[in-house]
Amino acid sequence: RDGVILINSNAAANELSWEQKSDYAYRVSFSNYQNGSAGARYIAENVGRRAFTIGMDYVAGYEAIEGFTLAYEEAGGEVVGEVFSAPGTTDFATYLNDMRRAEPEVVFAFLSGTDAIRFIQQYDSFGLKGQIPLTSTFELGDPLVTGPAGQSAEGIISGSHYLPGIDNETNRRFVEEFQSKYGELPDGFNCQGYDSGQVIARAVEEAGSTEPEALIEVLRGISIESPRGPITIDPETNNPIQNYYIGRNVWDGERIEVEVIETIEEVAMPASPPS
Repeated sequence: RDGVILINSNAAANELSWEQKSDYAYRVSFSNYQNGSAGARYIAENVGRRAFTIGMDYVAGYEAIEGFTLAYEEAGGEVVGEVFSAPGTTDFATYLNDMRRAEPEVVFAFLSGTDAIRFIQQYDSFGLKGQIPLTSTFELGDPLVTGPAGQSAEGIISGSHYLPGIDNETNRRFVEEFQSKYGELPDGFNCQGYDSGQVIARAVEEAGSTEPEALIEVLRGISIESPRGPITIDPETNNPIQNYYIGRNVWDGERIEVEVIETIEEVAMPASPPS
């Protein structure tokens, strides 16, 4: 509105790349569509063909589950059940019973924060952990969730835009410097902040100016080398084209580490909502 450039380091709503796309706003994180859809083909081909989905009952939950469902069905999978839990749910027993009755081959979840922690622990205590593989968006592989969830999070497969174990020179340096300064491994949010700074610095350098119109010209299609791999801002959506990583949660005796088991290169979001 005021002609000021916004570099979006986290907000994931799809409409920011579709109905509300603006020349003045550029996303460096991911969209809910990407977060839900990126790992769907791998799950259909390697984990299970009949999925039960659970998402949180707000916009991000619906968008992530929709992205997964579209991509999963396109890959030959079938969604046999779908539920949405209210944010702040403390007892997932009803949903876990629904999952058990549906007899899926895999469960796919979009849950975050304390909801994700409680769900993982109850999925384990309910006896589903050893029966039905649990897969997810990046959240169930994020240390902010796996740390408190503990060993209950072992074995979860997630599709993530960033994992500390990504093997490239930029990430090795990023992890080393982050650990040296903060005493812990970086997570996806830390990487998004780092990359936002990179994009701003690169844009100002290439434009030779801080004037909005000059920055717009270089931000369309700008590329950086991120700890998560190469990133290009897609001029069709102002959303990053980026690698996604299929990770498996591994318990090392003290905490969860996420093992990278497959790389999906150049994941974009469509230029308009899929029909």
